[in-house]
Amino acid sequence: MRVFTYVGGKKSIIEIDPEEQIGVENLKEMNEKKYTIQFFQPQQFTSRLRDMMRRLEHQFGCLVGCNAYLTPKNSQGLAPHYDNVDVLILQVQGEKLAR
Repeated sequence: MRVFTYVGGKKSIIEIDPEEQIGVENLKEMNEKKYTIQFFQPQQFTSRLRDMMRRLEHQFGCLVGCNAYLTPKNSQGLAPHYDNVDVLILQVQGEKLAR
């Protein structure tokens, strides 16, 4: 898990010890402070996501990776950028203008 924000052209990161357990209260506090929370490989925790990824791999004939991002309303977690891989974005709540 990574926790970060991007405000006024400056990126700020909270370092999280991979061995440390993060509680719901910690996540709420980070959310209130407008930090984006990035979860790596969330398919490890839900069979529905794992099954969807298997179907995508079968459909496209390639490996599929997954990250989940929780970004508070009216905030930005990442600087404008591009990825050097193909990316499929599935937004499940809220709205965002992709440019």
